[in-house]
Amino acid sequence: MTSRTAPKALIADQAGEREDARTKGTNALRLVGLAIVVAIPPLWLLSLRDVDPRQMTDVGLVSVLPLATYALIAVLTMSFVALLAARPLSQGVVLLHVVVLAVLLYGTTSVIEEIPRFAATWRHLGITDYIMRTGQVNPNIDAYFNWPGFFVLLAFLTKNAGLGSAVVFAKWTPVFFSLLYVAPLIVIFRRATADGRVVWLAIWVFLCANWVGQDYLSPQGLSYFLYLAVLALLVRFFVNLEPGGSLRTRLRLRRNARPHQNVGPVPDPKPNLLDRMEAYVHLERPAERPAGSITPSPRPAPPETLESPLQRVGVMAAIIIVSAAMVPAHQLTPFALLAVLAALAVLGLSTARRLPVILAVLIPAWMLFMASSYLAGHFGGLASEVGDVGGAVGSSLGARVGGSPGHVAVVIGRLALTSVLWLLATAGAVRGRPRSTASLAVLGLAPFSLLVIQSYGGEILLRIYLFTLPAAAFFAAAFLVRLIDTRTVRSALAFSSALVFLLAGFLVARYGNERADLFTHSELNAVDSVYSWAQPDSVIVAGSENMPWKFKKYEEYDLEKVTDLTTWSKLAGSRDSMNRLMNQIDRLMRRPNSSSAFLIFMDSQVAEADLFGSAPRGSLARVWEAVALSPRFRAVYSSSDAAVFVPVRRDAAR
Repeated sequence: MTSRTAPKALIADQAGEREDARTKGTNALRLVGLAIVVAIPPLWLLSLRDVDPRQMTDVGLVSVLPLATYALIAVLTMSFVALLAARPLSQGVVLLHVVVLAVLLYGTTSVIEEIPRFAATWRHLGITDYIMRTGQVNPNIDAYFNWPGFFVLLAFLTKNAGLGSAVVFAKWTPVFFSLLYVAPLIVIFRRATADGRVVWLAIWVFLCANWVGQDYLSPQGLSYFLYLAVLALLVRFFVNLEPGGSLRTRLRLRRNARPHQNVGPVPDPKPNLLDRMEAYVHLERPAERPAGSITPSPRPAPPETLESPLQRVGVMAAIIIVSAAMVPAHQLTPFALLAVLAALAVLGLSTARRLPVILAVLIPAWMLFMASSYLAGHFGGLASEVGDVGGAVGSSLGARVGGSPGHVAVVIGRLALTSVLWLLATAGAVRGRPRSTASLAVLGLAPFSLLVIQSYGGEILLRIYLFTLPAAAFFAAAFLVRLIDTRTVRSALAFSSALVFLLAGFLVARYGNERADLFTHSELNAVDSVYSWAQPDSVIVAGSENMPWKFKKYEEYDLEKVTDLTTWSKLAGSRDSMNRLMNQIDRLMRRPNSSSAFLIFMDSQVAEADLFGSAPRGSLARVWEAVALSPRFRAVYSSSDAAVFVPVRRDAAR
């Protein structure tokens, strides 16, 4: 060996030793990460077994979660970050971390609470029950029946599964939808970056920032998946995210490019289970990898299927079908999709320029012909909100900052979480590639045009946040990965602080109203008892609508609410104001031509009134107590959580 070749051989040997050490370290991390994702779910269940949700304060779920639960989330996050730093990236194990995170963040209430949360969940069950009983949709009942796509599908699935009610699906729907969203997000993010760390961190950020809570058993939950699916197909096949000429030109260059030649023979290891999981994530088979490659290349190849007219038509047909399925399922989501499609087409970033035209025809066609009952009764109100951006913002933001001190803290937490996410996203977008930044920025900015349409019952900003979340999560992740790459103490602290803040902020923002959102078996039994006693002409009064109500006999009963009465808004804590409220309740329940009347109170109603501050704290509880002590009413159902009263005959009251 000559003196010149000896140093080269030594350098090569040292490089090989470093590569072997790196491979061993990565394999060890994979095994540790796999052990963590296997161990955490049962430990999580054990940590929640003694949680009593009835002890929650006005800041929600975080007030009753044990330290062990927080520790498990922290361990999972540290393992995820360690895997992101490993080379090569262990995609399969990272995917398992994402799955476990979704279960922990979105399934906690499913474990500790007795029955499905949200009053809207029970209304949706009632609509599904109506369709199953009657086999038809009646658009004259209310707005839900003018966009019945989700409920028709749910009724079909429930009936064909041999179930009497869709309630069995409700408890774990948030976990199901959150995992369902991951698939289209992977497609979108992998078309925007070659860095697998950004892809998986973006999904992690998405899960930690999706606090809006629309992934329950709802039309929005399903429509949001369809929204993401259309975006995934569009971005994958019809949107140019890379610089350097048109997509067709890059495809031709890629097809004519010479294949990469390996230097020297390298044995092709037999893929194991984790390798197959990684290959599945990358949508390729292990046998199709280049020789000597253990993990597939993270670079997302532009789809060559665009060169085939038949396949291009097939993909476009799939996009149109999914978009069309969205129109009868939800009022708002098609408009959000239309805004994104139109912006991409106008800016020249999408080759599917006729797609927004098709959607622009489908939306008004449905409203004019299939939702005409709703449109006829609400056209004036809808038209008055068009262009009122200030009113939409005010009803979404200003009207929500109020209530108890705990609730105000939760609202501030939501605003802080949203602000931090958008600051991180802005930083990531500013430093991104111009073409990719422009295309992804459209996904994040176009939905803000919904402010011009209407306030959506004071929820328009919440829905806009949801529609813009994929782009915001991607840009935030891109910025955070750059922090990792700088390898300084300051950047490491900033990265860690951002992840901790997102996780903590999620638990506060998403579950801050949980004291009002949860229901119990005894509350459900109280409502079920009323259903068994009431006649179609019965008067039913409740403290508020926040209860498991309308899950059956949806079309038969209307609900009168104490919190809607004129004397409620004037309740000042004095005996006179209480007497006036009691008199109005008494008159309401003795309505002529009614066969019976029922008055329902429950803890969830009290919690809602206290949380949102519609009257001085404790007011509804005092009304409940006054009714229980009054000789004008008699309890026919009573438990620690709920009570049902009926009016006493006047001669018996004397």
